[in-house]
Order: sequence, then C-alpha cells, then structure tokens
Amino acid sequence: MKKILSITLILLLSINLCAFGDNEDEEKATGLGREPITLRTNTTSKDFVEGIFPVKFDLREQGRLTPIKNQGSVGSCWTFATYASLESIFKTYYGDESFDFSEQHMVNTNGFDYGRDGGGTRMMSTAYLTRGAGPVPENLDPYVNDKYAVDSPKISASAVSNQIDKVLFISNKDYNSIKESIMLYGAIRTSINWDNIYYNRSTASFYNPIEKSSNHAIAIVGWDDNYSKDNFNSINGSQPKNDGAFIVRNSWGRGFGDDGYFYVSYEDLIIGTRNAVYIPDLGSKYDKIYQYDPYGYISSIGYGTNTDWGANVFTAEENEDIQAVSFYAKYNDINYEIYIQNNVSAFKRFTGYPIKTGTIKQPGYYTIKLDSSITIKKGSKFAVGIKVTSTGGNTHLIPIEDKRDGYSSAVTANPGESYISSDNYGWYDLGEGEKENVCLKAFTIRKKSINVIETSQVVFDSNIVNMVVGETKILGAKVLPQNATDKNIKFSLDSGNGDLDVITIDNSGKVIANKPGTINVMATNGNHMDICTINVAPKENRKSVEFKDINLENAVRAAINKPSGVLYEKDVNKITELYAYNSGIVSLAGIENLTSLQSLSLDENEIVNIEQLSKLKDLKSLTLNNNKISSIKSLGKLNKLEILSIKWNHIKDVEGIEGHTSLEGLDLSNNVITDISELGKLSKLKSLALNNNEIHNISSLSKLKKLEQLNLSFNKISDISGLMGLNKLKELHLQDNEITDYSPTEGYYNNLVYKDFKLDDGQVVTLNNDYLEKVFRYILEKNDGEPILKNELSNIKRLDLGVYEYLPEFKDVSIENFEGIEYLENLEVLIVPRMLMELYMNSEKGLDLSPLKNLKKLTYLDLFSNGIKDISPLSNLTNLQYLNLSCNNIKDITPLKNMTKLEELHLYKNIDIEDISALEKLNNLYILALSQNKISDISVLENFTNLEFLGLSSNKIEDITPLKNMYNLNTLYLYENNIKDYSPIEDKFDYIETKDFDLKGNSSFDNDKIDYLISTYGFTLEELEYIGTRVNAAELKLKKELDEFTLPTYYDMAQILMKEELDVLKDLTLEQVMDIVSEISSLISSEYPGFKYEEAVSDDESIYTKEDILNQSTLALRMSEEEIISIFGEPSRIFEQTNQMIYDDLPLTFIFKYENDTRIVESIVFKYGIGDIYMNMPYSEIIDTLGTPLKEYYNNSEGHVLIYDLESNTLFISLYTKNGEVYNVKLTSGSYSY
Repeated sequence: MKKILSITLILLLSINLCAFGDNEDEEKATGLGREPITLRTNTTSKDFVEGIFPVKFDLREQGRLTPIKNQGSVGSCWTFATYASLESIFKTYYGDESFDFSEQHMVNTNGFDYGRDGGGTRMMSTAYLTRGAGPVPENLDPYVNDKYAVDSPKISASAVSNQIDKVLFISNKDYNSIKESIMLYGAIRTSINWDNIYYNRSTASFYNPIEKSSNHAIAIVGWDDNYSKDNFNSINGSQPKNDGAFIVRNSWGRGFGDDGYFYVSYEDLIIGTRNAVYIPDLGSKYDKIYQYDPYGYISSIGYGTNTDWGANVFTAEENEDIQAVSFYAKYNDINYEIYIQNNVSAFKRFTGYPIKTGTIKQPGYYTIKLDSSITIKKGSKFAVGIKVTSTGGNTHLIPIEDKRDGYSSAVTANPGESYISSDNYGWYDLGEGEKENVCLKAFTIRKKSINVIETSQVVFDSNIVNMVVGETKILGAKVLPQNATDKNIKFSLDSGNGDLDVITIDNSGKVIANKPGTINVMATNGNHMDICTINVAPKENRKSVEFKDINLENAVRAAINKPSGVLYEKDVNKITELYAYNSGIVSLAGIENLTSLQSLSLDENEIVNIEQLSKLKDLKSLTLNNNKISSIKSLGKLNKLEILSIKWNHIKDVEGIEGHTSLEGLDLSNNVITDISELGKLSKLKSLALNNNEIHNISSLSKLKKLEQLNLSFNKISDISGLMGLNKLKELHLQDNEITDYSPTEGYYNNLVYKDFKLDDGQVVTLNNDYLEKVFRYILEKNDGEPILKNELSNIKRLDLGVYEYLPEFKDVSIENFEGIEYLENLEVLIVPRMLMELYMNSEKGLDLSPLKNLKKLTYLDLFSNGIKDISPLSNLTNLQYLNLSCNNIKDITPLKNMTKLEELHLYKNIDIEDISALEKLNNLYILALSQNKISDISVLENFTNLEFLGLSSNKIEDITPLKNMYNLNTLYLYENNIKDYSPIEDKFDYIETKDFDLKGNSSFDNDKIDYLISTYGFTLEELEYIGTRVNAAELKLKKELDEFTLPTYYDMAQILMKEELDVLKDLTLEQVMDIVSEISSLISSEYPGFKYEEAVSDDESIYTKEDILNQSTLALRMSEEEIISIFGEPSRIFEQTNQMIYDDLPLTFIFKYENDTRIVESIVFKYGIGDIYMNMPYSEIIDTLGTPLKEYYNNSEGHVLIYDLESNTLFISLYTKNGEVYNVKLTSGSYSY
C-alpha cells in the first residue's frame, strides 16, 4: 500500500539568526526560521483593485493596537509578530480592553527543537496555539530578555485565554487580501529580510531590493499609498520606482524607528510573504481537544490525485458531544467533506453521508463547527474523517505531522490512530510506516446526561445496483435521523430471493460480484430495514495492460483513479494527459497503450529509452526534462507535436527532429549537442532554446523566419550571420560565446524586447593609455597582442589603481591620464590614490576628468591628492555615495550640487574653496570634511542634521549658528577659525567624542608639551609647528607637569607625532625612533606589568578576567561576542563599517569578523597606541637595522608594508615605503592584522 503513496517532504533549512545590542546603528535580534512546508496558492499579485481601499489606513489611529514590545537580544521575533496580530484582533473585537499575551511561554513551551534563542516560524506558533497551549496572559509568565532564561511555570489549560478558531495564511504578495484583512481583522504577521544597509534612520523607512530568504518576523498595521519613494535608501542605484509603503510594527522597543514602527516599500522583495492572521474563537469554550498532532502541519501526503482522505481514530475519555472538527488547508479553493463514525471496533471505512461540507478559499487552519453535535460514549472508539478535493488540480492534500531531526524530533505516532486513503475503500495506517499523524482534531464538551435518539428508518443510497463478474463495490446506506444514537447498519442476503453465491458481502457493505445473477441485500438497524437489488452481468472479454515500471503504473492508475485491480485497454486508452514528476520512472514499456495521449510530462525521472513514445501519434506536448536520454531519433514520426522540451539530458545530435514540422516550441538546452543542421526544416518554430550545448555553426537557423524567442547562450558560436533576417525575434540570448561581430542583428536590434548584448559588443578596443591597457590586460588575464573587447571592459565594476602601483609587472610604466577609462561603463568603484599628484599638482589646467563623465554607475570615487582643478566632468555622476577630492586644487564645487545620494564627501585641504552653497541639497551626508580651505559662510549646513563627522578647521568661519541642531555629531573639528561664540554647540560639547578645540576657542594642546619635545628629542619649534600640535582634549587628562608618563600622556605624545607628509624630518634616524619606542614601552610596562604579546585564551580555554585582559598589549583572539560581553559587559557602540566593538570606559577596542552571521572577535587594539612618525629613510637601512620582517605585503592604500614584532620592546613597528624609501613609521601597541 505504501508504494502508491507520494509524500511531499520539504527539508527544514537552517535559521538565520542575529542577536546584538540596542543601538539603532547595530544589528538587531531577529529569529525567523525556514518553514518545513511550502504553501502554494493561485494568488500572488501585488496589483491593487482601484477604489476598494483608502489611500491611507493606520491601525494606530483606530486604537486597535497594544503597546510596542521589545524582544531584546533573544531570537524570538516570531512570537512577538504572532501576538502583534492576535492582540490587535482582540482589540478590534473588544475595543478598549487591554490584552497582553506571554511570548515567553510560547518561546519556552513550543516543544520544537530550535530552543529558546533558535528562532521560529508561523507554523510553530500555529501549532502551539491550535493545540490549546496558548495564548497565556503575560502576568503568568513575564518575558525575560535572556537567551538562557529559566523554564516557564506549569500553567493549567483553564488559564488559556481563548482557543484559536482559524489561522489564515494569506498568499505571498497578495496586497489586496493583506489590506482587506487589516481592515476586517487587525494586524497581519509577515516577514522581511532585515539588513541595516537598507534602513534609512532619518525617515524610519526600509527597502530591500535583493531577493533573499526572510529572516525577521514583523506585523503590518496599515499602509500609505502616497508615502514617497524618495524616503528610501538607494543601494547601488536601486530605489523603489513608485510611491507607497506598508506601516510596520517591530519588536525592538519604542526607541526604534517611529516610536517602534517603520515604513516598508511596497516594492520590497520580501514584505508581504509568509503571512498569517490569528483569529480567536470568541464564543466557544471546549472541554477537550482530541488530537495526535501537537506539532502541527509539517508535511503533506496523498496519492497523486486531486482528492485524498484522512482519518483519526480516538477513544472517548468521557461521555461527550463532538461539536467541531479542525484541519489545515494546504491550497486555496479546497472542497471538504467531514465524516464521523461512532462505535468503531476495527476501522475500515466511513459509511453514510458527510455530516458537514464546504469550501476553503485560502490556505490556513480552520475550525469547522458541526450543525448538530455527535454523542460519544466513554470508552468507545470513534473515527473522524475528512475528504479533501482541490478544484485547482493540486495533489498531496492531507497535512500531517512527522518527525524531523533538528525541528520536530519529539514527534511520536502509534498504529491504529491515523489513516489515509484515496477512495475510502483501502486505508493505510500511518502509525505502522513512517510514524506520521494526520492533522485532524475533534473538539468536545462533556455531556451531563445522554439523551437516546431512536432510529426512524434505514435507507440505501440506491435500491438497484448493476455489476459485472469480478467487480467490487461499496453499498452506501444511512440511518435516519442523522443524529440517531445508534448508527450501526447490518448487511445480509435475502435467502428467499435468488442464488446466494451470486455475490459476497461483508459488514461494511463491500460487495464482490462472483457470477451472473440477481440477489437482494438487506440493510437493518434494530427493527428498521431497506432492500437493494444487485444485478450481476457476465464478464466482458477485455485485453489487459501491463507496465514494466511500477512507478509508471502508479502514475497511470492515479490518472484514472484506479488504485488496484487489473488494468485494461479501455481503462487507459482514454487518457489524454499524464504527468509524473520526479517519480523514479526508468522504463516506459506499456505507455504505448495510452493511444489517446495528447500531453505527456515526465520530468526528473531516470528514463533512458524513449522508443515506446513513437506510437503515441496524437501527442501535441511532450516534456522529458532532466532524464538520461541520449537520442531523440525515435520521436521522428510524432508529426503532431507542437511543444517539445528535453533539456538537461545527454543528447548529442538532433537526428530525427526534421519530421516534427508542427513544432512551435523546442527546448534542447543543457545537452551536449554539436550539430543543429536539421533544425532548419522546422519552419513553424516560434521559440527555440539551445543554450548550454557545444554548438559552433548556426547557419541552419536562417530559415526559421517565425522565431520570436531564441536562446543560444553558453555555446562556442563565433559567427552569427545565420541570424540575419530573423525580424520577428523579440527575445535573443547570446551571452558567453565567442562572438565579435553582432551586426547581423542590426535590422531588428531595436525591436528586441530582451537582449543580453549590444551591437558594439565584441568591438576591439584600441587604447592609447599604456598604463590602463596593462591594467585591463592584468584584470582580464590577456597576454600582449590579444584583442581587448568592449563588452569585456563593460563587465569591470571595481577598479583600484593603487593595487598595481607596486607590482613588479608595472614598475616600468606609469599612469599619466584617464584616457580609456570611459569604456568601463558599468564601473561602480574607482580608487586613484595620489597617483597623478606629481604630474598635475602644479600644472595650469590640472588633471582632466572628462573620461569619467559618463561613468554614471559609479557609487564610490576616490581621487585623493591628484592635482585636480576642474571637477565639472563629474556633474553627471549622481549615483555617487562616497566621494574623496581632498588635497587637490579645487575652487569651484558647483558640479557637486545634484549628488543628493552622497553620504560621505571629503574636500579637505583644497586651500581655495570659499563658497559651499552648492552643497545645499546634499543633506543625506553623514561625513563631511572641509578643513584647510577658505570657507567663511557655513549657513548652507543648517539642515545637515544627519552629520556624524564634520571637519571645518583651518578656515575663516566666524558664525557657527548653523551647527546648533546637529545632535548626531560625534566628531567635530573647528580649530584655527575666527569663532568668538561657541554657544550654538555648548549643549552638545560633552557628547562630541572627538574635537580639536575647547569652548574658549583654544587648541587642546598644552605649550608645556612643546617644551618637553624640544628638550627631549631635539625637535625645533618650526618642525613641531609643521607637523601639527592638535590632540584630542576630550579623551585626555591634561597635566601641566610632564615629569612622568601615564597612559594618557603616552597617547598624548603619539598624537603629537602625527602628520600626513613631512620633508623637514629627513634626518630622524631609525635609532631615534627606537629610543622613543623603548622609553614609552618601559613606562607602559611599569604601569601595566603584563604588557607583552601573548594569547588571550589559555590552553585550557579558560576565560580571563577583565584585569587579565588589561594586562595584555596585543591580544590575538578567537572569542565569541558573548564571551567578550561576559567579561566587559555591553559595548558602548559598534561600528559595522570598521568591524569594531568600542568600550568608552576602557582602553580597548575589539576587532571582529563574521562567520555564518555570527561575530567572532579576532583581536584587540589597545586604545593608547603610538600614532605615526612620518619620515624619509632608505629601504636598505630598515633591513640592515632590523633584519628580515615578520610579514611583508602590499596594501593598496598604504603602499609597501613591513611588519616587525620587536620582542625586546614589546611593540609592533610597521614601515610604509614608496619608491624605495620609507615615508611612514607606525608604532602600534595593539594592532593585530596578520
């Protein structure tokens, strides 16, 4: 029996779960898992029905929502989204009453394998609620923000607030149904794929254009069709095309978004999927639920047809009345019939009529109340059954609970409890096989007394039944009235009328016709009886049909709804359609008997030989994808074929295809075909797919003038002249071939709706820029002399010229201009680090940027220090998000005025910039560097409230009133201006973490330090003035006397020695540098005796104390975020861009990376590290003095880096070189990066 079953099993996938801090900049706790089943529906449209819904609707304004909650760091969003829906619906029905249900109880007692912090799904919350475990009031089990919280208390069933009447699984992206349900019921549980990069904090809006699996459950509480598309972030140039957004409730507290709510674009790819509405039963209160499926809908089962039966047999625990039955609907438009049979001794089938019928319009869980209750007696067995029919032709219709390791490993099943059938005749016991349970429940109330309802009559469904010898039928009979207490029927033969051997009948009414004749059957209940006459005719002489492959036979039986018995020609020769997907079919022997077949689909089987198909002359559609077929020659006589698809096979040639003159659609993709010359005879072809083969010659296609769709991608085609004149083509795929001339398509190129090429693709590019040509050859892995094609260059999206500056291959060539870069039309990132400075810094015109003017897809452009004067060619680059033009000769910045997507802009040290009014519309900026210019008026910055970094030092500014509303600033440089009044920033001064001034306008540098440096290290005042003397007063404890070093003063000195370029200190020797290192190292060691390089985790993996950690200089770690927090507590803030966890009250910064979406800390930077000493020194002197470095590498932004770990001084020294000379010595007490 089990062999004829086909079970839908969709594997449970892993959970994407993040749990971090509370700052809005950081990753938040989510906790949405993958569902074990996929619900398929017919409605997936985002289109709205005009006029049905208001332009804006908000449950907040209706008073139909409970207060915002906070899931904290636990991956429990799925429970909060569930109760956001359920509590809202209670508010809808009960008005002002307050409802607050316990997420803690659902998280702790759901019973699934994920654990408290492992996330969950809508199917898990549905299982928990529908088995009667919840909802439980919050005060009985309050929420605890702890991944390892204690277990929930035991709560009696009487404490459950209400039973769940139904759960609606609204179709993915069915926005009309979502809106209708919000208005009718309340909040809708749904999902998104949360990623901080897609969230706009200033507008509390979210738009994710990337199709990923959902990872966070939330609730939709309204919508606004006019919500501006401009409120959403633009990621890589992608922004919603239209206005409109859902109003969404989150579970991250009121500090998130708009008081806990935010807006998600209608065009977000995930919003409106995995939806659910949890609707309580507001009236009924049942005493008991009879069920075998506490873990709910996990899989589905069936016989491959559009009708399936399921049943559960229970034992009554008391005298009760069955008042309702519940089940899941997998699809929409499901017709159901509910059966209940009393006093079942050995379950075999249901007799009589269904007690309830109806139609389910959309997937979900439904409780069906009976028109009249069914009485059951204590100790008696009763069967509850359901017949389900899909009007849409869907199969596998019975939802079941089954055991899945890692998801539902606690599932149990016993024989004699759950059954399935295709026809109510033969039932399969699920407890004897895979240990599965049918998701079918019965709801009862206790009977105070039993009222016996007497039988009035017994009636057959039909009083005359005609049969043929060998045939089997079930006689239908029922007891009236329908609610009669005794429904048992006894069948017997009338011995006084006819030959008793004509038929055989059992107690269930099953009749077997043995020989020709007539006999009467009696159905009795007590003193009541009805008679049915059975007429048996002789057996016809019929030819039987056999199939060699049992899986093919099962598919045929499913098509004619004949699960058993002999198959005859007349049974099968009327079949016009046959579908058997992934059924394990190997042999087609016997299929030739299906002579009326017009449509055959046997995808994903193991078929090799298809000769039997040659006799199916009426075939019009044939799909054999994903089999093991190597030849299609035997199909040559099927001249009625209109559609043929045999992709993903082993076909080598198309011999025999020429006979298919009626073909309009042909798919032979993903084979090993080399010769397609026979295809030229298929003159009616409109659609042809030949991608992923070994084709060279396509000249035969020139005759296919009716072609509208053609896919030739991933072949070995170089000549496409055969495509000339195919003027009806609307779709043409040619990618990944060897084509250099696309001109044969010129006649219809502009009419193509889809194409993956351009007419000038394949054009050989001639470059007059030796440097860029060498770079392009390096990227494309092309040798000298090999042609560089235009379409090859258009595939380059990132170009960092600093990477190549120190590679040996580039030592004899240098860049002089950007000529040729215009071919990189899809370039998104361009970095040119100081490469053209010497050529153009003092030239009259400066570097010509005109080759960049059409690179409109650029989002990141770094032109730092390149002698640029005119930036007008950049005016069209309006997709830029990052732009660095510092240290150039720019005066006019008007071309920047329309770059409204910019988030980071660097114009530091251009010297002559005076007017910044062009920045007026750039108020999305987070970082703006304008120091060392001639700016006096900063009024344009008044609305730049998003700024976190603002550099304005060394300008001519007097009035800083425009800064008064910049409450997001954490870095501000104002020193060396003409400011008299600092009151506009006085209220936020203490909160600005990094600054170079005090409220009196003084530098944060003390003159005593200058004296100290001059007397100790021999610097001149001019030298110190040149290299800069500003330090960060906010982070230092300044002292008048520097008679001893402390960590703050050590850091103080490090900052004094920082400068980007230095020519005057050429005679500073490495020995002098080492003297500085030695002195500071010994002073640090005296304050922190354990200052040395060693592992932070011992061999026995024990965790160090805070004091242990502080006694290390550089710590090479491999610790989880949780371990770090267990030692130091929650970090002050987290910077995702630099992978840093920062503690303001400790001299430590933790550097982490991500592994499987989890933060792993790799190293610690000791905050009070020495800064940089810029100098000139021959490369050879370094090697002679220090020997072979610990590590040597090229860094595209820092040049040639040598790393030394000087054990005697317990500090790192990194030396950066260009052109063979050291230009920077960086002394670090705690950077670990190798």
